[in-house]
Amino acid sequence: MRSSTLLVAAWALCLLPCAAATCPTFAAWLTEGKVRSTTPVTGSGLMDGFVAITVAPDAQSVSVSWQVKGVAPGATITSAGIYGPALAHQDKPMSEGMLLDIGMVAAQVGQLVSIRKTATSDRLEQILQFIREGRAYVLIATTSHPDGALRGQIVSPMCLEGELVATRALDNVYGFGNVLISPDMADQATATLIQYAPGVREMTATMAVRGSSSSISLASTYVNVEAKPTDAQYSEFGDVTAYLGQKYSVSTGMGAAYTALKANMYVGVAVADAEGQRMQGNLTEARHCRRLLGVEDNLFSLAQKHGNDWLTVWSMNPGNPDTRKTLEPRYFAHPFEVTLGETLDSIMRRFGMTKLHLQAINPTAIDLVSLAVGSTLCVIPDWSQTVGGNGARTCVF
Repeated sequence: MRSSTLLVAAWALCLLPCAAATCPTFAAWLTEGKVRSTTPVTGSGLMDGFVAITVAPDAQSVSVSWQVKGVAPGATITSAGIYGPALAHQDKPMSEGMLLDIGMVAAQVGQLVSIRKTATSDRLEQILQFIREGRAYVLIATTSHPDGALRGQIVSPMCLEGELVATRALDNVYGFGNVLISPDMADQATATLIQYAPGVREMTATMAVRGSSSSISLASTYVNVEAKPTDAQYSEFGDVTAYLGQKYSVSTGMGAAYTALKANMYVGVAVADAEGQRMQGNLTEARHCRRLLGVEDNLFSLAQKHGNDWLTVWSMNPGNPDTRKTLEPRYFAHPFEVTLGETLDSIMRRFGMTKLHLQAINPTAIDLVSLAVGSTLCVIPDWSQTVGGNGARTCVF
């Protein structure tokens, strides 16, 4: 068998939102001002609406984590869902109802509440295509605002990531941070997720944006202990089970800090408990084709989820294949930078992949047929089908 190292372009510039990075696939920042109405929506009693959508590796379902904060009594949520097709300045066609129900939550005054729900639909591929094209939005309705209290267009966010390491001697605490950056200049918004390993006391975090004199402080509400299935607090929404989701710290209208963040793609993070600083790290532009390991993940499950084999996954990641901490990013596929003259057919033939598999592991790609030079795809070679530069099969059985 002849093989070559495909792990290239890992640090390549994300000309488009990163392909299958550690951040959610899509996101939406929800505000009253985005609701399409004959009269401006005010006094909905809700704020800090945010939605994170992660497409499953097989593209057959999505995990939707969303949150909202109640700021006034009487904000009873009656529905929350994904709608479209419609651009930010448009309403959905009258013939289209809600495309995907994302569940409901009770918005309590002064509290940030969040849920996570796995959802699917017979039309999921069409819904994902609407999202990729920027023609889908999230709308939350309440009893006082049945036509919509909060709305936000679904976008592919820019992604920062970084591991957080202990700052004290003999301290085994560790964590991981992500910052999602909205590409919409009108939003000037970010959403930050800080996670750390279980068994640690309540923490807070401070972020310094390179090129900006301002810093962002995250209260303990927004510093998340790593979610475990045993910690899930379940509630039923029809025939779909949802549970408390991770809580993001949402910032909008950031001005100069947003400009600096987009220009430098760099954030310094310090995490502290009551006794002082415990962890620190730098969040930089996310690398392609990586996922965070969850509490039930290992190389076998990571490979299986993405249609890969554990030996290939191990070859892309350093260390003992049987020893993996959670909250560690691991490559599940090879980042491949598209060069001049390459087409979808040539890439599929070269790596022995189908279009369906390519789309599943590159969920943000709008059009695989029209690939831009310099863009990055995640590829998982089928060694029984791969073809070398001379046209011969890489492996002969």
